[in-house]
Amino acid sequence: MGVPGYTASFTFLNKKKHPAVGCPSIGAFFSGNIGVLHGESGHGTVTPASYHELKTGAIPSIASWHNLYWYCMSSGFCMQWCASVISMSAIDPGPSCSMNKSILECVTLTSMLGSWGLHRRRMDVNPVTNWNAPLVWEGTFDPVVIDSIYKRMDPRIAVIVFAVGKYTRFLKGFLESGEKHFMVDFKLTYYIFTDHVDEVPKIDQAMGRKITILPVPSATRWQDVVLGRMKYATIAIDQQIRNQSDYIFMMDIDSLFHGRVGAESLSRMSAVLHRGYYKDETRKKFPYERRPQSQAYIPMDEGDYYYSAAVWGGYLEDMYKLVRYCYEQSEIDSKNNIEAVWQEESHLNKYLLHNKPTKVLSPEYLWSDYDRKPEDIKVVRISQLVKNYAEVRPNGGH
Repeated sequence: MGVPGYTASFTFLNKKKHPAVGCPSIGAFFSGNIGVLHGESGHGTVTPASYHELKTGAIPSIASWHNLYWYCMSSGFCMQWCASVISMSAIDPGPSCSMNKSILECVTLTSMLGSWGLHRRRMDVNPVTNWNAPLVWEGTFDPVVIDSIYKRMDPRIAVIVFAVGKYTRFLKGFLESGEKHFMVDFKLTYYIFTDHVDEVPKIDQAMGRKITILPVPSATRWQDVVLGRMKYATIAIDQQIRNQSDYIFMMDIDSLFHGRVGAESLSRMSAVLHRGYYKDETRKKFPYERRPQSQAYIPMDEGDYYYSAAVWGGYLEDMYKLVRYCYEQSEIDSKNNIEAVWQEESHLNKYLLHNKPTKVLSPEYLWSDYDRKPEDIKVVRISQLVKNYAEVRPNGGH
């Protein structure tokens, strides 16, 4: 007997991308004594459990959904569906989120994802990393489904941006486009760090969304602005933001939102593939810090992807660890009279090499108005603006 109300059959691609094959219904899957081991054990562990036990047991953690993913993979279920399941890390959004932790939500979620596997297919991109985290592209998720799951959990989202010097001119466009496209209908606070408080524009915002202004000193070098982000963000998270948010995004202010960015981007740690290097097949081309004297040093034979520091996000505590790490490592470099080649981006990539992102976002989540949109980029969600660096930056440069 299947789970009541969840017995429809779905069609998936198998993991070798052969023609579509049928698979059991989600109801049959759960009723067939396939349960998920509770707790934080390693991947691949699945224990028998009846539907009654699933119904009355505690909600599985993210690690348990990883276990379900590995079971599906070993059983021949499609990679697309498995990546979809693992991407729904919303079921464990952190202890501070107000959420209804019922196992029936998990069953509902899984049944919804069946139709996702049927209608959402991308054969031209890889939807999963080599450590089996989801790699998010247009066409690999259902925005209605994933937003509805997260909205029931009512997370509080923080966006940290720095508008120092002439960069205050980008505030209006960033904020107004963000209100149209970024986490619409979610609780959200923009934390604007600026040396020109009077230049922060007033914009129309939906209920539950607001702006908080945090003064910072001016800078004479754009590199100091970049590195200062880690210092002041660390302090603000520790003293203020920690009590007000569940997720944090760090973003560059000289950007505009052009398409939806929603709950599909949320996870414990989400990083964006840099548009300039996502097609490189060899890590030797990545602009990692290659000087051993720097704390950001990555040897030529190491690396997974090259990530952008213009958009990244995750759980508050995980983001705090990463931001503080970048700040502390840059301080060590400074004492040793060295500055990482790409400042905090270099330290970010070093950290993520050893602490893998739980979700990787495609370059759709940070493109550039300088670049032509290739065929695999179906939609540009955020794009960096064309600007005269010599004019907007205190010491010029690119």
